[in-house]
Amino acid sequence: MQELVTARGMAALVTPAFLRFVGELLFGKRWQTPLADRLGAFRGKKLSPATIHQWSTRTRSIPAWVGEAIAVSLEDAEQDFLRRAKTARSIRERMRPAGDRDPAAADLAIGQVEQRPHARQDGSGIVRDASVAG
Repeated sequence: MQELVTARGMAALVTPAFLRFVGELLFGKRWQTPLADRLGAFRGKKLSPATIHQWSTRTRSIPAWVGEAIAVSLEDAEQDFLRRAKTARSIRERMRPAGDRDPAAADLAIGQVEQRPHARQDGSGIVRDASVAG
């Protein structure tokens, strides 16, 4: 496998393959324009998606500053991912009864509700009052 990043003195030399890999990791299939925007913001100067394309196809060499910009972008993405994961976990936990960590425990909770007089569970898993016509 081609080496993705090589060291040249103190600076990282980013290869076209690594640039494509990180671009797709951060932004998906249509990565060139958002990566151009991100790197341009890092540099403080607009960067054309055509430049990103040229770097990724070896038409132009990739400047040394791009390595640091990619590192910062990966750090930002990691923090965003961790924040989203924490939000997803919080929502998931609020959707389940307290202490419920698996579907079997949820089935037990439904079974306990079924023990009420006049209660029955239909095929949908919804507990209904059997004294109500329907």
